Amino acid sequence: MNTRQTSTTQRAMYAGVLFTILSLISIGAEPIHAARPFWTQSSSYIEGEFVYLVGTVSNMKSLREAKQQALVHGKLELMNFAKISEIDAEQLVVETRHSYVEKNPNGSVNVFQLLRIPTSAVLEAQNRLHAQREAQAVKLKASQEQLANIQNILLTRQQTIDEQTASLDTLIAHITKKQQEYVRQTQEIDKRQSEITQLELTLEETFTSIDEQMKQVSHLLKQYKTKGDAQRLKLQSLKETEGKLQENEEKIQRIQHAILTRIRKTGHMACQYVSPGMAPADVKKVLGQPSGEKHSYANERYDTWAYGTSTVNFDAQGVVESVTGCRDQDTSPEKDQSQTS
Repeated sequence: MNTRQTSTTQRAMYAGVLFTILSLISIGAEPIHAARPFWTQSSSYIEGEFVYLVGTVSNMKSLREAKQQALVHGKLELMNFAKISEIDAEQLVVETRHSYVEKNPNGSVNVFQLLRIPTSAVLEAQNRLHAQREAQAVKLKASQEQLANIQNILLTRQQTIDEQTASLDTLIAHITKKQQEYVRQTQEIDKRQSEITQLELTLEETFTSIDEQMKQVSHLLKQYKTKGDAQRLKLQSLKETEGKLQENEEKIQRIQHAILTRIRKTGHMACQYVSPGMAPADVKKVLGQPSGEKHSYANERYDTWAYGTSTVNFDAQGVVESVTGCRDQDTSPEKDQSQTS
């Protein structure tokens, strides 16, 4: 009985040695990549209802680190394949189907990771990204229209000022012409007074004529004075109107600045004080009511709350999973307050 067991053990050892020798011979005879699975030759492909992605790394010293890096490269292939953003790619659940490891003569390893994700999930992410881009395009168009309206208002206001300026120029030219007429009439009176001095026989008639002319001059002077007073009142009214327009414009700018400051401050506070694991009630205690909410019922997406330019994301358990939009917080609330003061 012992003899049979020993014989069987020896045969197994001999078979193992023979297999090792044949493996070494085959490795020396053929390239390493000849033994790779077929899927290592592609970076991505579609089969059935799934999208397959291949993450590859070479010459890595640590097998664990190589697998992690290969997974990262596989997600990059997903982004390139589906044309989606990094945030959408992180939200997708990627399944690791196979791993293939090659050992190099220098002790490093090459790792191939075959990942799989449902085609429906990729299409949903693409549709979500497309909807976001369309929403951004709508907001941009609305902003452009608002800017065009403001420009039209400013243009109309400038045209009104130009028309008022032209009217004032016309009025000034008219007054100047009247003044020149007055000078001419004064010169004529002086001439007639010289003639009166030379014509003693008609002295009384001449003085009477001069008195009449002087009355006319006095009447004209009163008219000029009345028109001058009216012009000053009109100029004062124009200045008051322009001051009110300037005051309204400054008020609008202050309101806009206050709104933008509040939005940036709320987003900054969300990034600073909200941490993963917090309950919705804790978030409201810190930040108050959100400026917007989005409720999702699919398995891949959960509720999100908007605070300014940041978004608080909740997981399936109803607690905070992450806060997005923090890299866009270029201005701190303290800096906004200093700019406002």
